[in-house]
Amino acid sequence: MTTILQPHFALSTHLAPGKTPTAADVLLTFRVERTGALAGPGPRLPLNLGLVLDRSGSMAGKPLDQAVAAAGILLDQLDGRDTLSVVAFDHTVDTVVPQEPVADRAAVMKRLRKVRPGGSTNLFDGWDAGCGQVACCRADHAVNRVLLLTDGAANHGVTDPAKVAGHAAWWAARGVSTTTLGFGRDFEEDLLLKMAEASGGNFYYIETPEDACQVFQIEGETLTSVAVRNLVLTLTPAAGSGVVVKDVLNRYATRETPGGLVVSAGDVYAAEDKILGVAIEVPPQSRGRTAVPLVEVSYTCDLISHGGRTVRAAGSFTVAVPVSTAPAVRDVDAVRQAARLRVAAAKEDAVRHYDALHTKDAEAVTRAAADGLRQQQLDEEFDLAEEAAQLDYYADRFAAGGLSGPDRKTLRDQAYQGRTRGRDDLAARGSGGGSAHSLPTTAEVGNGVEVRCVRDGGKLRVEPVSAGFEREFRVLFPRAVREPGVHYVVDGLELSANGTFYKPSGAIKRLTKPTAVHSADPSDPLKLTELFAGGGEPWLPVLKPVIEVQPRAGEFIGPNRDAAVVPMRELTFQALKPNPPEKWKVVVFGQNPYPRAESATGIAMFDNTFADWADSKFGKVTSIRCVIKAAVMSKHGLPKSTGIADIRKLLAKEKAVQPPEWFQAMLTQGVLLLNAALTASTEKGAPADPHAAFWRPVVEKLVEEILKAKQASAEPADRGVVFGWWGAHARNLRSLVERLQQKYPGVRVRHVDHCNPAAQGDVFCDGDHFGKINAALRGVGAGEIDWLPSVGWNAGASDAERMGAFITQTQELHKLYLERLQEVAAELAAPLPAIVGVLASPLLAFPDAVGPLVPAVPGLDFYLKRAHQYGQLQAARPGTDLSADEIAAVYLYTTESSFHRRLNAVLRDPDRDHARPYFGYLRLLLTALPRLAGYTGSLWRGVAADLRRQYPKGGTVTWWGVSSCTAKRSVATSFMGGTGRRTLFEITPAQAVGIRRYSAFTGEDEYVLLPGARLAVTDVTSEPGGLATIRLREEAGGREVS
Repeated sequence: MTTILQPHFALSTHLAPGKTPTAADVLLTFRVERTGALAGPGPRLPLNLGLVLDRSGSMAGKPLDQAVAAAGILLDQLDGRDTLSVVAFDHTVDTVVPQEPVADRAAVMKRLRKVRPGGSTNLFDGWDAGCGQVACCRADHAVNRVLLLTDGAANHGVTDPAKVAGHAAWWAARGVSTTTLGFGRDFEEDLLLKMAEASGGNFYYIETPEDACQVFQIEGETLTSVAVRNLVLTLTPAAGSGVVVKDVLNRYATRETPGGLVVSAGDVYAAEDKILGVAIEVPPQSRGRTAVPLVEVSYTCDLISHGGRTVRAAGSFTVAVPVSTAPAVRDVDAVRQAARLRVAAAKEDAVRHYDALHTKDAEAVTRAAADGLRQQQLDEEFDLAEEAAQLDYYADRFAAGGLSGPDRKTLRDQAYQGRTRGRDDLAARGSGGGSAHSLPTTAEVGNGVEVRCVRDGGKLRVEPVSAGFEREFRVLFPRAVREPGVHYVVDGLELSANGTFYKPSGAIKRLTKPTAVHSADPSDPLKLTELFAGGGEPWLPVLKPVIEVQPRAGEFIGPNRDAAVVPMRELTFQALKPNPPEKWKVVVFGQNPYPRAESATGIAMFDNTFADWADSKFGKVTSIRCVIKAAVMSKHGLPKSTGIADIRKLLAKEKAVQPPEWFQAMLTQGVLLLNAALTASTEKGAPADPHAAFWRPVVEKLVEEILKAKQASAEPADRGVVFGWWGAHARNLRSLVERLQQKYPGVRVRHVDHCNPAAQGDVFCDGDHFGKINAALRGVGAGEIDWLPSVGWNAGASDAERMGAFITQTQELHKLYLERLQEVAAELAAPLPAIVGVLASPLLAFPDAVGPLVPAVPGLDFYLKRAHQYGQLQAARPGTDLSADEIAAVYLYTTESSFHRRLNAVLRDPDRDHARPYFGYLRLLLTALPRLAGYTGSLWRGVAADLRRQYPKGGTVTWWGVSSCTAKRSVATSFMGGTGRRTLFEITPAQAVGIRRYSAFTGEDEYVLLPGARLAVTDVTSEPGGLATIRLREEAGGREVS
């Protein structure tokens, strides 16, 4: 088997006769080829490697776990020819594995897993020790390389970047090169780049822990495929050509010689072409020249021969192309390669301008590069279209004032990889720093198309979800709103001109209930599929059979269950959705049942009534108050006697994250907050036992799936779990978990018993419960939990961002559920004149009736289309009394859009002219509602305020808005809480109507009073504890909106 280096050349521009010079790029490609090859890999050099691992405190948890797993990926690519050492450092340096032949991989991994996070970052001494280990076994006919992985800045020992980079060159002169791998958001990318370039190694940006294994795989493939070393090229204009060799587009060491350039291009890999771009200027050419010599290329290199020896080789060739008047036919590959190199150079220039505080120049460079791709029509190829989108994104960032730390790292990495490497999996890596939170939201796909953003090989890709589209095709999506794990709805997808990818058309919205399925599927009578959508899909095939065989399953989870059951159906399995089974490190079984509707979010203890520790409600919600107090005591050593005011001061001083982000942090770190029963009843005095009994077999299956997934996991850190049992209800499940442990002996399990904070109050703070859980985590080989994280704890990580979106989605769905029954307080206004003329206005088709409102209601266009489609589908079903337009009008009111709020605000507006644009919609609604099933029993609404003064006994009030009510007293009382000043309304309607059949939330009963209902106050009573009850009777025929 013989190795040869085969050169190729191409010109990016067609040469035609003319009177002006031609600027062109010469693309030189060097490809490793084998002759006389037998089956199997070609010859390679032995690897003499040193792994230097940062174990400073910031690497604790998933970063260090993933780094160790990534080291295992590298180790799997080595064999008996290779030697390896491992050095770990924080402020001290330890040799974990001395330089020795790779013989016992398991022993090396065992030592690696014992590495524990420590203190500060003495990068220089740790790396220097690794270089020393490699130097001990250095060989001329080997790759002598140190791999330095760090997530922070050098803050101990030698920290001067110039000295560190100079020392890298010193080691390179002694035959030891360094590959640097920057991990996370805090390392110094400029320093690591200088170290890699000064020593002849590579540089990688590992944005998230999950990327580490892929990057180590790439570096392993790179090192094991070194086929040519020390490639040096000399480029000179061809004699008499008049060509000027202007520049090399790559990031290789280049020096000028008389009339030309000498380029040191380094190693060439069997798995990766070496591509050089050379910018030249060609003088005007005359007609009829068939082959014009442009550039003379000579090169030298060392070829790796069979047995791992090197053979010196040399070659030369002339770049010559014809001059023709024929229509130009571009060498498309050459144009693409040149464009990639120029884009990478533009990114490097942009960072340079940005660092010099010339943000306008940085913006201009990136916009010009994006425009250049489009002018060459290269944005019809997906990868280059993605490049143009990224350039636009960064140009916008520069225009807005600058880059974040991760943005700068991404640009530097993309520029480096684009100018030094030829691998597609290294091109355009990085998330781009976008967020979907600014988008309008929707819970339904409707007439649109669902797509989702995934992190794929270090890149954010968007792919179709809806049926009818090619799943392997990518979607060219705006970079600014890409966020991993988020689903979107677009109006449509258009196929690109070359038929290889999609482009979105129309509006883009964030989908709050991804892949929801609303069908009458006979195989899903309980409609469970839609409840697991949005992350819980892996649980559906596991739990669905267990749920369906339970007696009376419809009463607990069916679409027609009692309205007093909480949480709302869509949130029942919310706690399971954030992580796959093997990623839950701590499983907490908590409160049972939910103490109040505000806490019925599907996540144990997640009370949705306050978003700031300074809110007075924090001190009143016993469970979360005690949990946070216990976390404060554990982390900061405060005594149990510390009052809530002092706890708030400490939380502010330590910049602790606010309540929603606290839950986000718990989910990100792998804490499953689950109730022993997934549902409860808000009926006063209703027993909890039926719910606990129903969910027990489901929870048993759930726990078994966690243990099963952990035993099968390839990640050692995922094979342990700690169960926290909070209270008697939770501990009733412990025996079943202990029984399941015997079935999965490969899983390391610990149990920590404690009291329930909702039941026991401050007793929960005794015994340092969170310290015990962390000790148990250490015992099962898992990282500890930060139970009281501060701002910035993990703000840039994709997992944290995904969890943030998940928490926001949970809050939005839950608040929508509570909102319409608490809207009564907004009715309190001075007497207003009646709204007349609605019923006299023309009865329009639904799109015409609502169309004029689209400019006034953000996102309404999407909901209009969805409601219109829903109306058409429902009207086609047997037994439907309403027209498609009337159904659409009812449905639109119930959607999660802001429409119902805008409608009711206009109906309460003293300026009655503001209501006129809504007459078309109101005409449809007022026509439809009286035709629905009437209801004359008692209805209820509740609000957490004392409204007795506004509703004097014997008086009359008008509720101008469309008034949503419940037929369950317990549901209304749960909305307003159990303490403080509260008002419960009991309404006797003249004719309320049930809208559940045509509601976007078919799982919940809802009755409405028509707008402008006049209500007589028949009684006002007060009870101890702050509860006031006001009884109202609707006056027949007295509506003020007509």
